[in-house]
Amino acid sequence: MASAAVAQDLTDSEKGGQESSGAEATHSQSLAFAPALPSPRAPRSIINDVARAGDRLVAIGEQGHIIYSDDDGSTWVHAQVPVSVMLTSVAFASASAGWAVGHEGIVLHSEDRGASWNIQLDGKAIADMQKQAAAAKIERLQQQLDALDDADAQEEMQYALEDAEFALEDLETLGDEGINTPLLSVIFFSPSEGFATGAYGVVLHTRDAGKNWSLLSGRLKNPDGFHIYGIGKSVSGALFAVGEAGKLFRSVDGGEQWQALDSPYQGSFFGVLTPPDGSVVIFGLRGRIYRSSDEGETWQAADSPAQATLMGGTVLEDGQLLLGGASGTILVSSDFGQSFSELATDYLDTVSSISARRNGDLIITGLGGIEAVDRDTGGD
Repeated sequence: MASAAVAQDLTDSEKGGQESSGAEATHSQSLAFAPALPSPRAPRSIINDVARAGDRLVAIGEQGHIIYSDDDGSTWVHAQVPVSVMLTSVAFASASAGWAVGHEGIVLHSEDRGASWNIQLDGKAIADMQKQAAAAKIERLQQQLDALDDADAQEEMQYALEDAEFALEDLETLGDEGINTPLLSVIFFSPSEGFATGAYGVVLHTRDAGKNWSLLSGRLKNPDGFHIYGIGKSVSGALFAVGEAGKLFRSVDGGEQWQALDSPYQGSFFGVLTPPDGSVVIFGLRGRIYRSSDEGETWQAADSPAQATLMGGTVLEDGQLLLGGASGTILVSSDFGQSFSELATDYLDTVSSISARRNGDLIITGLGGIEAVDRDTGGD
């Protein structure tokens, strides 16, 4: 899903982050920013995520398609969407207010239960934040270099300064086009506060419902710019971010500072679930699932039959955990992630997300589109 971009690096001392106003977001005039075209095939095309907006289901996917259902997934209606890029994740903070993210650094916002959307942020605005961050880093490193007397320390700092200058030059080459980095996940913990994460280490944060976004990427010690696939919040309020190459981070102050945790696995993690018992469950490549009951200090492998890569999941209202992944894999846990069993279904494509219907059955999305699944039998 990821596409090329330039990694960025802020220092922990830059507490305010680099900020952009959604009202000032601009974008290129590429075909990607043409309005999405309705298609009767949309429910059977790639659908990456589904979320609830009150009694409405809202699903997002390729070509900017956003479709919604008021009859629990039996029929679907096209929303009005101003872009035709691949959309990757959707979240609603209330019955009316929702956000969707995707390629080209796009953040979309809806205030009418997903019926219509507007651009709140794009790759140009994110690139501007990255340039500001890179320039601030160069200034900071130059000040530190000027204050050094030791020759070895000066040489090391000079290398760091040159790397920062090269990074800024790379960003400058983007010009007015901005980044085409895909944002990979969006989550809102309240009607005002949310996070979006993406390829090459992008982490964004808003405290005002997306009117302004801050770039937090450099607060996570991720110098190689590994992708950040998702963020979750435990019952205690601790934030956990997971990503490529086993990257695992925790923040206990709402995202101001982040600590890199010892990872139980060096392969990629694609998501975080936070069950109501206070534990944290992370999952990813090759069916790997790990659970922590001590806020990420230690991790235990879950008992699971799966070996297929796991791409998405959810915690149901009854406390059950669901995970979905390659080859139609769906896993269910009734003990807050300590063990999982497999639910057999007729859906054989990769599952990217799972949600619940009002009758207790499931709605799954993925490469084969969107489909209703009987929670007990696994059939349609």
